[in-house]
Amino acid sequence: MVLLDDKEARIVAQAKAVEYMGTAGVLLEAFLRQALDFGGLEAAIENLSRVIWLSPDVVFEILRRAREARG
Repeated sequence: MVLLDDKEARIVAQAKAVEYMGTAGVLLEAFLRQALDFGGLEAAIENLSRVIWLSPDVVFEILRRAREARG
C-alpha cells in the first residue's frame, strides 16, 4: 500500500497493480478505527482541502461513508 494524492502517480500505481490510498482515504480509515470522531474528520478534511485540491465528489463520498458507518 502506498499513499498517493497525485493523479499521475495514481495512474502509474494502477498500471503497476500497486494498491494505493489518498490522504482523504487515510482520514476516513482513522475515523472508522475511531482515532477521529466525526467532527475531527470534518475538520481534517477541511484543513486538507486548504493544502491540496480535493474534488467536491471526494469530500462528499468520504463524509457520506463516515455518516453511514456511524449509523
